[in-house]
Amino acid sequence: MGAGFSRHRSSAGSGAAARAARLGYRVQKGSGADLVFRPPGSVQVLWALGTPPVRRLIEDLQTRVTGEVLATVETELLWVRVGADSTVQCARAGVIAARFRHYENRDGQPLLHDHVVLSVKVRRQDDRWGTLHTGPFLEYAVALSELYNQRLLEEICRALDLATVPRYPTAGQRPVMELAGIPE
Repeated sequence: MGAGFSRHRSSAGSGAAARAARLGYRVQKGSGADLVFRPPGSVQVLWALGTPPVRRLIEDLQTRVTGEVLATVETELLWVRVGADSTVQCARAGVIAARFRHYENRDGQPLLHDHVVLSVKVRRQDDRWGTLHTGPFLEYAVALSELYNQRLLEEICRALDLATVPRYPTAGQRPVMELAGIPE
């Protein structure tokens, strides 16, 4: 999380809008959060080397599980600061977001992943717009990532009759779950 998007406003017309939209325009800090939903490595291998039906299934499950995680964000993690004393209150459910799916990395190698850009503007309980209180949101980033990985692996295993195994990428650290039968 952390990359933002532009909130450029201008009354100068379409020329200013075009300049604001061009790549390289300075992003206004704090106007959005970029969440990246990237399947575990073994799922990436299965997706990259799988048959067209397997690839479609994984992409469909990617969409569904990403939606589930975003629903958790909407119902559990939208907090806003209100008033001169910055009292924290629950925001109304709902978030403005845009999802972009990518199928490869910058080197052109297969890498299925979605970017979901969330606006930090949310509706307060009084129906006015406020700014997302990002502290609790950022505290749960790892938990959201774990939820995404777990749900995606569960759904793939259920649909394709597969199993998972723990892998230890770093000695002494917690294992990560990967699809069984796909070597590191």
